[in-house]
Amino acid sequence: MALQFLVLALAISAASCAPGSRHGVDLSQANIGELVERFSACTRGYPNQSKGSFDVTPAGQCVKDAGIFIKRRHNANPNEVITSLPECLRSVGGLESDIAPVAQCLQANIPLPFTYVGGNTYYTYLDGLMLNFALSDCIHADSPSGTCTNIASRSFDYSASLDAIAVATEDCLVRIGADKNEASQNVQCFRAEMNDPSVRARAQEYINEHGG
Repeated sequence: MALQFLVLALAISAASCAPGSRHGVDLSQANIGELVERFSACTRGYPNQSKGSFDVTPAGQCVKDAGIFIKRRHNANPNEVITSLPECLRSVGGLESDIAPVAQCLQANIPLPFTYVGGNTYYTYLDGLMLNFALSDCIHADSPSGTCTNIASRSFDYSASLDAIAVATEDCLVRIGADKNEASQNVQCFRAEMNDPSVRARAQEYINEHGG
């Protein structure tokens, strides 16, 4: 899972990004959510994090503490976990063969530019269904385009405006190599469907059939 995430993350990275580029910044909830996903993908497979349902091992405590740190919103420097977590794991007797993949994954993923956007737009369940229909109709969900539809969906979850979602999606499509004109057409299709009464009717029909 961590390797798959790494491949997707590298596909959307910008050439100007470098480790250590964020120091003492304030992060949005969308930023934090994206960091948590990256961190979890890198650490999920580390062995011996728990003894049972409730008992956390020393290694598990290292991961837990780093996970709490990564959620800091104000004066945040998430790059700190790139060195601090491996050091903690070594201090509790972790094997270098287990630590190295985690360290490499963190170094490759944590400093990447943020791709999720957030906002304060209130959406309903109906709006969410319309988003799914619009993305499915307008953008192929196969990899790597699926990375961009995921960014759109996650940004929707963080209450970004439709304009912000459209811009982020088009930027993503261009970054992964789509023709700019084609990317623009895909996003125009998305914008149109999100305001199309027939798409809203499809969403309402789905709710009527499956319950809401």
